[in-house]
Amino acid sequence: MKQIFLKTTFLFLIIIFFTNCNKENIRETPINDIQKIRNEFSIENFNDNTIKDNLSINWDDYYKIENLNNESITYEFNSIFTSSNLFENDNQKLYYEYKLLAIKDDVDIWNIQLVKFLAKDKGMLNTISYFSPNGFSGTLYHYNLKGEALKIIGYENGVKINEFSDETGNLLLKLPAKEEPGDNEDGPTGGGGRNYRWVTVTHYTDWYKIYPNGTQEYTHSVYNKTTYEYVYVGSNNSGSSSYNNYISPQLGNSEVPIIHGNRLLLEEGEMFVETANTPKINDVKKELECFDKSNSAKLTIYVEQAIENSREVTARLGHTFIGIEQNGVIRNLGFYPDNGGAANLFSSQDSEIHDNSGSPYHVSITVDISSNQLSGIINYVENYPVKYDVNKYNCSDFGIKVASLGGLNLPSTLGVGSQFGITLFKGRNPGDLGEDIRELTLPPGATRDLNGGNAPKKSGDCS
Repeated sequence: MKQIFLKTTFLFLIIIFFTNCNKENIRETPINDIQKIRNEFSIENFNDNTIKDNLSINWDDYYKIENLNNESITYEFNSIFTSSNLFENDNQKLYYEYKLLAIKDDVDIWNIQLVKFLAKDKGMLNTISYFSPNGFSGTLYHYNLKGEALKIIGYENGVKINEFSDETGNLLLKLPAKEEPGDNEDGPTGGGGRNYRWVTVTHYTDWYKIYPNGTQEYTHSVYNKTTYEYVYVGSNNSGSSSYNNYISPQLGNSEVPIIHGNRLLLEEGEMFVETANTPKINDVKKELECFDKSNSAKLTIYVEQAIENSREVTARLGHTFIGIEQNGVIRNLGFYPDNGGAANLFSSQDSEIHDNSGSPYHVSITVDISSNQLSGIINYVENYPVKYDVNKYNCSDFGIKVASLGGLNLPSTLGVGSQFGITLFKGRNPGDLGEDIRELTLPPGATRDLNGGNAPKKSGDCS
């Protein structure tokens, strides 16, 4: 009896062991699949830098469908997109969302594609799935990992209306840009091209001035590129043919109500310096006459970076300016181009001194200066360089020079600004100077303000 009991117990344990192994294998299969997909997934060769720089896959957020008929398995992964997902014009907005599809056939070969859902209704994209496009009206795009369009599908209320496809990646070359009025024939791959509109999308980068209190002010937009794609517009052929896409590295992908019709638009290679809120000082000697050159004073170098806490060089350079204080007399002055603040700054141009009273800054450094140093600074400012050159002598060069006359030796870092792999700027700039001041070992007696704010107002009148 004991022997029978032992055999029965042993058999029971064997059954439990194999049952658990099978369960573990079932649980491990998705993990193994996902790891294989991750190993094969790469967008390094994707033909759109916006996708390469801003798209990532949430590997923990996915759906899985098994097709027993052809023994295939399909995974759909949600993505994280850190840039703007909006095309817009004055009349309409189109939103889009990316997902990753990974399909394994019966011989364990993976086909990995990016799919993009494009729709007028932003809320619709929050719950959309490739497996269940319930209620979806819009366009669905399939791309290979090079960014080539393989398939475009038009949907109305969750129903597939028509489809174009080309597995060679030449889909956009095959689709008709337009059809003649009254042409009811389908497109070359069975799609009905008249239900699609050939759309031009112009892409810009928006830039803002970020004040120390966190508020932001739109300053300008820089043209990046122009792209083209087909958008399903339905049988009534309604919809626009031209849209804009605006991204902001400073604000992420949040929608900010900017009136872009009044934008300052810069082309490739253009840079600008703001002068609207800083009046020109016509008589610099008179501006500085209240200082007593026989007494000591305080010198401050103020830096407003293009992007706070960043060395990045943007089309809006930011600004460096100086402040002198002596017995209640305060003057804040900056070195500027004479062009009104919106132009290509690559060529040398005439210079001006402006009043920077109350101007914003992100970081500053202050030192005591002797009477001799004060005299040298006043003499230099009164006879400031007659030419402003964004690469060779700009506001930061001016600030560094004045600091040296006051016995403060600041780093002279050369920053580089580039676009599309082309160097557009190489020179001293507020981004690098601001970070240099933050990292500087302070000389004896110097103080540093890392909190930023607004420079003091002009004060003291000796007339």
